Amino acid sequence: MRRVALLLGVVIVLAVFCVPVQGATIQGNVLEARTPHNPLNGDGRVTLSRKSGTEWVYASGTSVDETDTTFAFSGLAAGTYSLFVTADDYVSEYYNNTTLEGERTEITLAAGDTYDAGDIYLRALPIRLVNPTLSSHSVPASGGTVRATVDVVNDTAAEKTVLVRAMLTAMRTAFNATDIHSMHQCGSRTVTVPARSTVSTTISIVIPGSASPDVDYNVRLYLGLDKWRPLSAPLYAGYIAKRR
Repeated sequence: MRRVALLLGVVIVLAVFCVPVQGATIQGNVLEARTPHNPLNGDGRVTLSRKSGTEWVYASGTSVDETDTTFAFSGLAAGTYSLFVTADDYVSEYYNNTTLEGERTEITLAAGDTYDAGDIYLRALPIRLVNPTLSSHSVPASGGTVRATVDVVNDTAAEKTVLVRAMLTAMRTAFNATDIHSMHQCGSRTVTVPARSTVSTTISIVIPGSASPDVDYNVRLYLGLDKWRPLSAPLYAGYIAKRR
């Protein structure tokens, strides 16, 4: 009888030690700061870091966008974590509401904890490009001109003079197997935008007849103080196909 009781006690102890430790979770939601707090206009990313001594080490990352605004990091070990949120044409920030690394909010979790960061609001960049359009998506074998039109937004309290450039990425297949990409600057325009206003501008993109046929061009628009000092991420405007 003592042997049975001893065996039962060993089984109970093993069962206690074999119970899996539940991982912790950090979750939240990413929206625009401007009311009515719409989803982001484009792709964003939430990066999770874990504190190791005095250093912060990458732990995980996930995407958010205009259709999926929520994020959740689950199965986390107990420890101290922080969040960094970025998105095209938005001001990157550390949770909670700071651009300074040293002022980030530290999230300390025990095993099984769930931390809800709530709504994280990203501010739009004060100077940015929006609403790109192309007048056409193809040109004939003889070549042609496509006009790229875009709005330049200036939310600052001062007039700004900026440079808008159009860049083409040409894509073709060589020997039916190898993808070849090359970049070309195909036009630019200097634009002066009054304080807290929006100005529309148009850049002509010339595809010459001498350009190789059956090549597709991705068009991206760049915004900067000059050629070397960007103010925002490139904005995809569409594609142009050169046909035979």
